[in-house]
Amino acid sequence: MRESESSPNPYAAPQATLLHSKIDPRAWHVRIVEEWKRGSWPLVFLLNLGVPVLLGFSLCSNAGFCGVVLTNFALLMLTTWIVSSDHDLRQRYLTGGKVVGVMQLFPIVHFFLGMSSVALLVRWGLVIQIPKIEDSPPVYAPIEFWPACLLTLMVGGGLLILAFLVGWMIPQRPREILETTAS
Repeated sequence: MRESESSPNPYAAPQATLLHSKIDPRAWHVRIVEEWKRGSWPLVFLLNLGVPVLLGFSLCSNAGFCGVVLTNFALLMLTTWIVSSDHDLRQRYLTGGKVVGVMQLFPIVHFFLGMSSVALLVRWGLVIQIPKIEDSPPVYAPIEFWPACLLTLMVGGGLLILAFLVGWMIPQRPREILETTAS
């Protein structure tokens, strides 16, 4: 056996660097397609839309409805791209997203994020609050396209931050253990 056949290629990247790399080197569109084929993150994202979308649609006009749908689609694409780039981040978002999804059974956080976001939009003059009649709850004029986009971004962003924090607090199995048990 010649020495050149037994020695590794001096120009090849070290295997340990490629194996334990945190950033996925593939193109962004390939990662998004593979994440959609895997289906776990898009499913968790879509299951978390129940309460926020129902509450958001009840406040929006037809144009606002379009804003909610388009902003949720943009958030889904952005978060799919983010979670497909890093395995550890993906696991944390999946774990936290499942917990936040179960929290919809008692949607206290969802109500808080939604109503505080609407209050900010009223404060900024983007949503019109109809004057109260005696002790009735606040009533708002239908929310139009851009305020609905901002509202969805604020609530969705708050829920994504919450999912990340919850996923960060729950211990994860190290990637090396997952790779050895899979093979």
